[in-house]
Amino acid sequence: TPCLENGKTAIVSLLPDDSIGFGSTEFIVLRGIDRSLTCYAACLARSPYFRKFAILNMAGTSGRKRVEAPILETISIPIPPQTILENFENTCAPFFEQMTTNHKQNQELAALRDWLLPMLMNGQVTVNS
Repeated sequence: TPCLENGKTAIVSLLPDDSIGFGSTEFIVLRGIDRSLTCYAACLARSPYFRKFAILNMAGTSGRKRVEAPILETISIPIPPQTILENFENTCAPFFEQMTTNHKQNQELAALRDWLLPMLMNGQVTVNS
């Protein structure tokens, strides 16, 4: 998608385990089969190799180009041995979890700001120094 061309990727980590996510046909979903590859897939999606392959195989009109799933399935991706993958996931997971925590905190702070700012502007609330 155009976002992929710009290097934009995301990990969907805010959904409860028993929920189903859905969205636009512009999403490319990467996931492991029978194992968690969250960190590996996130890093792979941002790699120049993956992005270049996807961009070169996009079809459609200007501004609406997409890479089709069957084409994306043809990319040759090295999958390390299970022990290396587990070590990689265990090493990287805390960083991705911290990013999720930071995102949640930023959302809470933005909501608090949006609630307080109008009251500060109209004098309902004051700040003592």
